[in-house]
Amino acid sequence: QPQGPKQEPAPGLTAPSLGQPIIWVAGFPAAYTQADLLQLFSSMVGHVTAVDLYPQSKSQPRYCTVEFEDIASAERAFALRAAGSFDGFRLNIRPLFEKPWKTRGAGPRAPAGPGFK
Repeated sequence: QPQGPKQEPAPGLTAPSLGQPIIWVAGFPAAYTQADLLQLFSSMVGHVTAVDLYPQSKSQPRYCTVEFEDIASAERAFALRAAGSFDGFRLNIRPLFEKPWKTRGAGPRAPAGPGFK
C-alpha cells in the first residue's frame, strides 16, 4: 500500500485558481491501482471523491485524474509537486486543463481548400 508523507505544501506553490477540484497526475508506478492512488492522495491532502485511471498510449504516459471535495484540496495536492518523492517515485501533478505531455510531429493538419488559411 502506498504511504505518502503527510506534508504541508511549500509556500507560494499553489495553483493560481484551478477553477475546478480536479488535477492530472502521472509518474506513479505502473502497478498502482485506483485504490492505491485514492489512498495516497487521501492520506496527503484530504477527501478524494474520484480517481480515474487511464492506460499509457503512444502519445502520453499512464496517468490519472484525481477529483477532490473542493478546489482548496486540489490546490494543496497541486502544491505537493514540489515535495519530492513519494515511495521512491516523483509525481507529475498538473492542473487538468494543462497539456502535460509533449507530442511528436507537427500535430493535426489544418483543413485545406478555399476559405481556409
